[in-house]
Amino acid sequence: MSAPKERKSLAFRENDYKFLKICSIGYNNHTNNTTSDFFCVNQWNALYFIRNGNGSVLIRGKSHAVKHGDMFFITPNEPWNIHFDENDAWEYYWIAFNADYANEIREILGFGDGEYARAAKFPQRVEWIFDSLLEAKSATAEVYFNALSALMQILAAEFSKSGTDVSTVRHKELAENAKQIIDINFKNPDFSVAHAAEMLYLSHGQMSRVFKEVIGISPVTYLIDIRLNYAAEILREGNMSVKELCACAGFSDTSHFMKRFKKKFGTTVMQYRKLHTHQ
Repeated sequence: MSAPKERKSLAFRENDYKFLKICSIGYNNHTNNTTSDFFCVNQWNALYFIRNGNGSVLIRGKSHAVKHGDMFFITPNEPWNIHFDENDAWEYYWIAFNADYANEIREILGFGDGEYARAAKFPQRVEWIFDSLLEAKSATAEVYFNALSALMQILAAEFSKSGTDVSTVRHKELAENAKQIIDINFKNPDFSVAHAAEMLYLSHGQMSRVFKEVIGISPVTYLIDIRLNYAAEILREGNMSVKELCACAGFSDTSHFMKRFKKKFGTTVMQYRKLHTHQ
């Protein structure tokens, strides 16, 4: 058994993110006693994953056996406590979230009525995901989206097991999360739609279909448009060279940028600048 880790928790401010809200992620361990006499009550939905140890979780008066590699799900305002084997150090990760479709997430994860604990399909992968997340020192936007991606990846694994298509989860939240990722990263020339799909643990095709269904255009078109509109804004307000403007707006190829710009605005970059410099 690996050595217990240092306890850790990263909490995100509730109003920072508009759609599916990741409230906190963390790790905890209990090594000095075998029973919790006090009940915990969560404000949010929370998925727990057992890293080490054997024991049980008491929920609604029913004891659920859990061990390394198992998950259990706690809903808001649900009293629960834990009992664990004195011969094992009890260690677990959690990810807490709020969502209008939390019940759908719970069902996709395989927790039916009265079911609160089950084995993870890919326990080693889940453990690696949490370890990677908790390398962060603070709850930044990047860590938030990584946490969101972790939840999406776990859901994707359960989709493949149950045969449920990704469309069973509300497309609006997925599309808006993808849009938010693009809005944050579009200025980076190395960023692409494939990176957004990867962050959400969706295939490029899945994300493109959902995005177009909700937003009305493909994510590639959206990314190019937001970059071109930003370039036009800079042209109206500044005096950058074309090369600087290209990089600042998130394009890595100047020739490609100039062709796209002319196609969208009907004029060259230099002509656009002259038209708007004195307005």
